[in-house]
Amino acid sequence: MDELILRILDKGVRAPSSHNSQPWRFVIEDHTVNVYADHSRQLVVSDPMARELYASVGCALENMRIAAAYEGYRAVIEFMPQDGSGAAARVSFERAERVDSDAYHAIEVRHTNRKPFVGQLSDADCRYLERLPVEKGVEVAWLTGPSAKRRLLMLSEQANEIQLEDPKYRAELEGWLRYNAGEENRHHDGITHEVMGYPPAPHWLGRLMAGASLKASVVNELDEQRISTSNTFAAIAVTEDNPVSWMRAGMTMERYALEATGRKLAYGFLNSMCQVPEIADAARMHFRLGTATPVVILRFGIGKPCATTPRRPLREVAVTETRRHAGVPR
Repeated sequence: MDELILRILDKGVRAPSSHNSQPWRFVIEDHTVNVYADHSRQLVVSDPMARELYASVGCALENMRIAAAYEGYRAVIEFMPQDGSGAAARVSFERAERVDSDAYHAIEVRHTNRKPFVGQLSDADCRYLERLPVEKGVEVAWLTGPSAKRRLLMLSEQANEIQLEDPKYRAELEGWLRYNAGEENRHHDGITHEVMGYPPAPHWLGRLMAGASLKASVVNELDEQRISTSNTFAAIAVTEDNPVSWMRAGMTMERYALEATGRKLAYGFLNSMCQVPEIADAARMHFRLGTATPVVILRFGIGKPCATTPRRPLREVAVTETRRHAGVPR
């Protein structure tokens, strides 16, 4: 069973996360997995409520659910178990019919596309994504058309200007940038120089390049290209603003990401609009979400293959209960 669980966790850790922070830990105990939110990896400036942190954990849970089905098991997820463990979720496994899905095979190749798209979704693709099931307490609102793009671009520009004028936000973001192979191999997390579109460079030079590009004018120009080449946008929101709902939002988001990947589609994030409170309120109204709180905003299109981000090895994020009591930190 432990080997089975490790195979499932290997898929779980391939989930997306904010700045590729990978804010999760796993403890294997009696054929179950306690999943912990790692607050030491929280983006306290851009994500002070930890919405995106818990959504990232939810993405990992969705991968685990799909991987368990492929192995012939049903993943039973208990959110926030009241047993004093402090776990965000506990996952146990029951025998079930094996499900070999496109989503399972998409886990290995799924990646966030930060580039402009080269094509747009067909009506059939849009309908397929819109009909995917969502988790309890999650609402998804869709936008298309030129007027929607113009408003989204305006909100994105406003959010970028607010964030990039904040030295604490810039310092937090720069702390997750990896400028060369040495840094990537040392950390196994963060945003790599290939993803940023930089050549490999010593840390001091990488910081200079980042400083030149992390300006509102530069980021706004990139967002204009990203938004103008997308034709479908989705806001994933929660009706109750709490960690369980945020994890369910993450599960729903990863479902869209994997299903899009399986159909040879691309997706990217426009999350700055959710991270600035006053802009998040305007985005909520633009998507007609009522009182629901937006957690992530996705854009969809056809994209070219692009660089992927590394993952920490399982030995760094998963332990057995025996090893934990032997001194392995939780």
